This record gives sequence, structure tokens and C-alpha cells, in this order.
Amino acid sequence: MFCLSEKENGGETMVLRDYTPMKAQTGATKSEVYKLAPTVYGKREQGVLCPDTCFGFREKDGRFSSAEGMKKTTAFTLSRAERCYDANGLVAFANGGLYALSGAGFTLKASFSAAPSVCAVTLESGEEGYLFYRGNDWWYKGASEKRLVGVNAKFACFHYERLYVWDGETLRFSAACNPFDWNEDMQGAGWAELPCPYGDVVSMCAFSERVYLVRERGVTVFRAFGDNRNMKAVHVGLPCKQIVGESVVPFADGMLFFSEGNLYRYDGADCSLLLETEFAVQEAAFDGKRYLARGTLGGENVLFVYRQDGTHSFFRIDVTCLSARSFLSEGRWLTLSDEEEEPVERVWSAELIPLSSAKKKRVRRIYLFGKGEVSLRISSAFGTREKTVQLPALVRPSLHGSEFSLRILAHGIVGIDKMEVKFLEN
Repeated sequence: MFCLSEKENGGETMVLRDYTPMKAQTGATKSEVYKLAPTVYGKREQGVLCPDTCFGFREKDGRFSSAEGMKKTTAFTLSRAERCYDANGLVAFANGGLYALSGAGFTLKASFSAAPSVCAVTLESGEEGYLFYRGNDWWYKGASEKRLVGVNAKFACFHYERLYVWDGETLRFSAACNPFDWNEDMQGAGWAELPCPYGDVVSMCAFSERVYLVRERGVTVFRAFGDNRNMKAVHVGLPCKQIVGESVVPFADGMLFFSEGNLYRYDGADCSLLLETEFAVQEAAFDGKRYLARGTLGGENVLFVYRQDGTHSFFRIDVTCLSARSFLSEGRWLTLSDEEEEPVERVWSAELIPLSSAKKKRVRRIYLFGKGEVSLRISSAFGTREKTVQLPALVRPSLHGSEFSLRILAHGIVGIDKMEVKFLEN
């Protein structure tokens, strides 16, 4: 049984009540039922309709549901940026210069021979700032800004009032509360030689009261107890192959990383495989909720998102560089926006080729099962039909064609269980 709602924009919106699935009919009328895949890399099999473009949808609790969307963060651009950072605002490296974004646009702050790395630090005064470094060339950004000549730093992290630096051969640590003091004594700066059978250091991070030197096939766990005489290092092998250093990011009391295209999590005790894929990662970041990574999958540029609830998505978008809060794509600075934040456009689109061998068809009805409000657009060589409906709903396109393009735009939080298309062979 169906109930008809009020007319909208001169047309009728049909709302389903007590709907029972359509039965196959004799003759030329046929129906096909689809589950909507949440990513462009879903399984391309009968009954699963994969999108050509998908922003802001994922599969959750067996439903195709709205998730993060994308929004522009600034009208200013720095299109040739090679790397970007979240340092109390957007900072980007381009053409040998480090630029900070302000209300007036991007301003040159410092010059480097190549893109530097960054580390958040805290000074003895309690001031929090960011240290940009490449070798012994340092620049500090905080309440004040200054250029420094520091110790040679290949990787660095700040942990329990000290700055730890790996120079390629030795782990060095600063005096407490002063990341710029490298005078060595029992209570001050120091160093440690840490030979290890698990390969070269490829990254460095800190969590769970320890500093982790991530190596090609394992980690060196370093812990300090009081003064410099009470420090301990343990080498641990991990059950994976070559670790990609650019993918190592602290994440929810542990760290995530990619090895051989697969995603792993290490919590300081156990290392587990989270996802088997063939993603070639280039760079990663953690935005406080999600692990973000740019790279390629199936030869295409994508943005990978892994959430703390274990769900993930691949967005087909070319990302030049990314930080915890922003990423650059085709000259636009973008960020992910949550359902609870400012509403953003969530679009899913796909090509629909009915299984029928008939050359000409007419889409008579489309049933959408779920909750929420969506705008549905269907197009063919013979025209376009578009309707905004409250789910569950029935749309009557009455559109001829052999192939059809579908576009679903979600308004707010939406969940779609399935879609049923009824068409007539001509």
C-alpha cells in the first residue's frame, strides 16, 4: 500500500508505507535491486552498484550512510605547495619557502633547501610552539618566531618535556623543558647508541610513556626513568615486511602504518593487521578522529580514511599534500567535515546499465529504502529527471535510454538500505 504526500514543485512525491517487494512480472516489465557501494572501489558484482564519484558516504551497520563531507578551508591558494602542516594554523612549503596562512593570505616565514619536518614542542615557560627542522637548520614558530642552528635531526618528537632527535646513527635528547638546550650532563641533554637488527630507522613517534624509533621491520622502544642513568631501550620485531616511514602516525594509544600495501596497528605490545589492500601510501596524518593517507590504488590517486570505529573509505581525489587539518587538491585547500559540523555536500554518482539485453528501456519507477532526505537525479541521452524526497520513497522518472547516470545528494544524515529500479523494455 502507498500513501501520497503533498505535491512538491508541481510534481508528486510518493512515500512508501507498508511496502512489500515487487514480484517479477511477465512481459516486458522487469525490476532490479541494488545495494549501493560506499566507495569507488567496492565489489563490482551483480546487485552491487559502485559509484564513479563518492564523497561523504560509507557503509555502517550494513547500511549505505552519510559520513564525512569535504569543504573548502580558505579562498587563498598556494597551488605549488609540496607539503603542508597543521601548526596552529595552516603552514605550507612551496618553492623553497615556508608560508603561514593568515587573514591576508599566505606569508613567507622562512626558507629551506627542501621541505622540512615539524614537531610540536613545549618551552620551560609553558609556551607551546612548533619546531620546523631539516638537518641542523631549524625554525621555531610560537608566540615568537626565530631561526636556529640545532643538532642534526632526521626525525624528532617531543615527549615528557624533552625533544628526542634521531640523527641517522644516534638518539639524542635535549635538556628537560628546553628543546634548544643540548649541553650534556646527568640532568641535561644526552645521547644513546642503539644498534638494532631490524633495519634503519624510517620514522619516530611517542605514545604510552615511550619513544618509538620505527625501523624497516620493527621498533626500538626507548624509555627514560628520571636522570640520564636510568634509561632503557628494547628492540622488537614486527610481523610485517618493509614499513613505509611516511605512513607511520600515532593513533588512539598506538600507531598505524602501511607495509606492503596493508594497514597495521601497533599498540606497544601487539601488532595486528587491520586491512588487506594494495594501497601505495605516500603520506599520512591523524586529525584526532581519523587516519588520513594519500596515495594510489589501482593506478588512481585516492585519499584513504580509516576511522576509530574500524570503517574505512577511499575517496577518488588527487591530493598533493596533507596535514592533520587540511589537504591540497587541484589548487583548493580542503578539509573533512563531520556530520555534526557545518553541513557539506555529500554526493554519490554511478552509471546504471540494466542487465536486460534490450537496446531500449524506460525507467518507470525507482524505490529508495532508508531514512533521511535525498535529491535523486537520473539522466540518459533522452533527458534528465530530478527529485528531492524523504526516504523511504518512490520516484517515477519515466525516462527512456539504454544507459543511465544516477546521482544521489544527501541532505543531512542519511541511511540507504537498497534501491530497486523498475524498467520497461521497448
